[in-house]
Amino acid sequence: PRSYYAELLDYLKEDGVLAVGSDVAFPEHGEEKDDNLLISATKRAGNIVHSFFFPYSSELKGEPDIEIMEKRFSLKPEKGMSFQSQAEITPPIREIQETSAGLGHFNRYSDVDGMTRSTILFVNYKDRLYPALSLATLCQALKIKRNEIKITKDYVILGSKKKIPVEEGARMWINYVGESGSFNYISFVNVLKKRIGKGYFKGKIVLLGGSAEGLFDLTFNPFTQVFPGIEIHANVIHSILEESYMTKAPKAVGVIIVFVMSIMIGLFSSSFSLKKGIFAFVFLLSGYVVASMGIFEAKSLWIEMVSPSFSMTITFVSVWLWRFSMEQKKKEEVF
Repeated sequence: PRSYYAELLDYLKEDGVLAVGSDVAFPEHGEEKDDNLLISATKRAGNIVHSFFFPYSSELKGEPDIEIMEKRFSLKPEKGMSFQSQAEITPPIREIQETSAGLGHFNRYSDVDGMTRSTILFVNYKDRLYPALSLATLCQALKIKRNEIKITKDYVILGSKKKIPVEEGARMWINYVGESGSFNYISFVNVLKKRIGKGYFKGKIVLLGGSAEGLFDLTFNPFTQVFPGIEIHANVIHSILEESYMTKAPKAVGVIIVFVMSIMIGLFSSSFSLKKGIFAFVFLLSGYVVASMGIFEAKSLWIEMVSPSFSMTITFVSVWLWRFSMEQKKKEEVF
């Protein structure tokens, strides 16, 4: 019942929580009494960020009621900038829009292999930008107002406090802390039963959400194939707070690496014997992979590995095929 959420929010407020991000959506009205309790608790707290989502197909009849959330929580995109666009939206009930300190979407945008490596901090719906739940919760914690947020091609700037590196479209690569469970989990029931020490939540950011497999809010990341969606928000917030961002090397760097490595492989393959050529190829390829992984671990810089490795392999095979064909041609000329 929503009355439990109301009780939880009141407890967190009394305990001095800094901000609360709720990964639980309330798109429809429930029992009137429970709804009123939740709405009142949200208003009393003054630091609750509720959530909404962009469905892949329309789940509500008629035009969605987003008048309030559009006025209070959306931004106008700058001309010439492109963002992930959605055709449908499922907002929270109107009273939640009125009383929330913030609103944020909890959509995940995974890569083609199903892995979640990044998040989109702002999504475009009908020419208005709506923030991710993680960003909206962080803004509430840092007391960042909507008019202090600036979005450029390379950064999302939160006033004078944070400058978040992004790719075009406000896509932020997630610098995961580790596997599932890297952040503290507190049972909903234990909080309601007041089994948690007084003052535990003071000055902290709390995220409300589920981690059980039956809730279907699971994804997978580079560390594990079972990863709760709530921890994606936690990792994004942690990265921004600690300024431990993961960045991707510019495409020009990848082109230069491919060119240089291919030239080196080509020279070695054309000058050495097959045995030495294979040794040089394996040495350069493994050295590049190890160096890329080392830079990633030390500097959180993602350097492309697939294209250079593929290019080096193609170059090596092509040179040796060419050498073999030339030797065969010479033998034919001798005979």
